[in-house]
Amino acid sequence: KKLGFEPTYWNGFLFNKSKEWADAFDDEDYWKQILERVLSRISVALFFLLPIFTLIVSLLYIRRKFNYTENLVFVFHIQTVFFLLLLIFLIIDRIVDSDIGILIFTLTFMIYLYKAMRNFYGQGWFKTLLKYIMLNIAFLFLALVGGLIISFLAFLI
Repeated sequence: KKLGFEPTYWNGFLFNKSKEWADAFDDEDYWKQILERVLSRISVALFFLLPIFTLIVSLLYIRRKFNYTENLVFVFHIQTVFFLLLLIFLIIDRIVDSDIGILIFTLTFMIYLYKAMRNFYGQGWFKTLLKYIMLNIAFLFLALVGGLIISFLAFLI
């Protein structure tokens, strides 16, 4: 009311978030809470983004005999391998107290993804490499969009 705005729900919400944002620059715990909220919602982002990613895979392999469901199973398989490898290498990093595990994980997963695409879709190395690069770019774009949306929702909630 002091600022000359109507006391609506939206104006109150924006005012409270502005105060939180202003206080956040002084409070280290606020950023940890935001990060925890973002990380806890990654599974929700994957739930919505993996079908979109599967659509991109289906469009790249439209001339193949696989339908959308088979491509979705392949994408779920790849994501499962991704998280299992990540878990293994994070445990190894904790035990050895090193950060080299993430590099080894990244290289291992990249090689595995290429080999899995080549085996599942049965194409030559050059076509698989081109589609591998295109899919990684598409996934990075989707991850960026999903990360921004999740970060925005974590800030709002």
